[in-house]
Amino acid sequence: MIYIVFDLEWNMASGRYEEVGKPRVAKRFAHDTGKKIPSFEIFQIGAVSINENLEILDRFNTKIRPQIYPKINKYVERLTKIDCATLYKAPVFIQAVRNFYYWIWQQLPTQEQEKIAAVQHLSLETVENWDFVALQQALAQAEILFGTWSTSDAPPLISNLNYYDLCGILPANFVDIQRLYDLFSGDTAGTHSVKSAIEHLNIMVQEGYHDALNDAEYTVLIFQALLPALKLAAWDFASLPLPARYLANLHLVETLAHDAQELQAENSTLNSDKLSLPVLSESELMTDKRTITAWMGALNMHASTYRNQEEKKEKHRQLVKQQSYARCFCLNNIDEYLEQRINLLQPEDLSTFISSLSYNPNAGKNKAHNGQYTLVEKGDNE
Repeated sequence: MIYIVFDLEWNMASGRYEEVGKPRVAKRFAHDTGKKIPSFEIFQIGAVSINENLEILDRFNTKIRPQIYPKINKYVERLTKIDCATLYKAPVFIQAVRNFYYWIWQQLPTQEQEKIAAVQHLSLETVENWDFVALQQALAQAEILFGTWSTSDAPPLISNLNYYDLCGILPANFVDIQRLYDLFSGDTAGTHSVKSAIEHLNIMVQEGYHDALNDAEYTVLIFQALLPALKLAAWDFASLPLPARYLANLHLVETLAHDAQELQAENSTLNSDKLSLPVLSESELMTDKRTITAWMGALNMHASTYRNQEEKKEKHRQLVKQQSYARCFCLNNIDEYLEQRINLLQPEDLSTFISSLSYNPNAGKNKAHNGQYTLVEKGDNE
């Protein structure tokens, strides 16, 4: 799994609302093309790629030449301290976003690139010449997850892609790192900005805020700081045993510990005691209906046990999610002994848990419902 944590800076129409930072679109549709005009025009993309252990791999940064709102809104200019001269020397959106997608492709392991290219009938030798659609389709097959601070970056990206006829379907699910911070940091101060989270976690600040690359890097640092608490939740999500005193401290329901012990016992039984079926001769198979009935009964019992096991695993995962939303797995609950144990967690188990908290912006299901996000599988565009 590769995480692409990115941030966008955007401009908007100037006018009477500019002092409070609210968008104003004078013309909802362009006269010449009839296209819907985006409320926000992206003028910078900053991104950081990290691996399954949340270690930084690479960085990406590009400015974008304005084409929709050539005048920089005073509120945006004051907030971002953007250099207008630099913007007008930058590539246009179509080229900039293609460069962004190409950079994401380069973050993938060579083996994964070869596999995807074979499935998509694309040549790796000509990857620099792939058009935007080909890159988008290739990335949709990759093991990537986008990370942003809040859910506010996906809609402007989709609207800008649509405006330039680039098919505004994003190729990966998103994880809201602001939401992860709310759940796992133990900070109950309310709505959190990147700056307030950085200050709460005592992370050293060297560059200013409201620069896309700087904000993306700060978001990664927050993500990394949450790693022990995320591992704790992922450990329990994978049905790995936790000491009873920690289960009590996390205020988990009593049945959770009981189910975990029971599930562990069933796992060891299924792994050690393989299903032993009667050894039947050809004549017995033909004549002894009672033996055949017993054999089929044993097989059905095994299947039923497996189904029950899977149901309990799913029930356990849902309980862990509920406890996550109840803010029981947080940095305040981690001590040295527990951190040593959860550091044995496999990276793929951590990725599975984080992916379970992701959302699909293409499906229009990125709104929170009762404090929880609708969970959708990658590629679900219904």
